[in-house]
Amino acid sequence: MGMNRGNAFKAKIVTLIVALVLILVVLAQNSSAVTFHFFFWRAEVSQLLLVLIVVVAGFAAGYVSALLRTRRAGAAAGPRQQTEA
Repeated sequence: MGMNRGNAFKAKIVTLIVALVLILVVLAQNSSAVTFHFFFWRAEVSQLLLVLIVVVAGFAAGYVSALLRTRRAGAAAGPRQQTEA
């Protein structure tokens, strides 16, 4: 038996809430300052801020990837045939 749309939506919400709680726990435990090196640039930043930036960048990359995949799947299906009424 498959999941209906209501249960699938609830599962996604629960997964999102669990992921957010885990991220908040990690952020709360990593508040010390660290030295961040990027090529020849060096900065002292809060580890909390650095982890938050990486998490947001990861979510954004996943979202863009999903958008591109659905658009590519739609383009592969070809143009829709229009019927005359």
